[in-house]
Amino acid sequence: MAIASIFVLQSSWFVAWMTFDQRRIDDQRDGFIPCIKHRSWQPSVFSQKDWGRFFMGKVAHLLRYRIVQAGVLFVTAACLGVGVWGTLQIRVEFDPILLLPADSYLRQWITINNDHFPRNGWKATVFSGPLDYDVAEFEKMDHMIARLDKTVEEEWFLTGMAFFAAAPAISASSCARTSFAKLESIPLSCC
Repeated sequence: MAIASIFVLQSSWFVAWMTFDQRRIDDQRDGFIPCIKHRSWQPSVFSQKDWGRFFMGKVAHLLRYRIVQAGVLFVTAACLGVGVWGTLQIRVEFDPILLLPADSYLRQWITINNDHFPRNGWKATVFSGPLDYDVAEFEKMDHMIARLDKTVEEEWFLTGMAFFAAAPAISASSCARTSFAKLESIPLSCC
């Protein structure tokens, strides 16, 4: 579409202005102030010389020497190397959050969440067996949550059974005997 519009622009607008300028030249009008008409205008000798042919002749004469040819090859290789290096330095990353509209609720929530909780980490869920709702069980849960908070604050993490083996309130063997049919999910906010 862009190439077609450029073609239409060149074949209409640009040609019209070139035609208008050629009429000005044929009528011997001034290039800066077209109202002024020159009666005895002669083009300068400098403007009548073919400078393109002059400079290309000099360049062609220089290109006969091997050192100049080597220099051209070196500059070409250097430009190619810099271009390849620059292409390899382009950082490509895909962030699906940027695809969300900026004024959407989800995008605003993600932005605020990242601003206020930059080190939130991964969400965690603690599974347990059936709980008796008495003070002793809640003290055990409180002790386990405190241990999790401590691991987050110290920025090192215990995994799997090693955590439960280190926690005196909950033994690894009692966790292994738990019936998974009756597990309850307890959301854990430790950050």
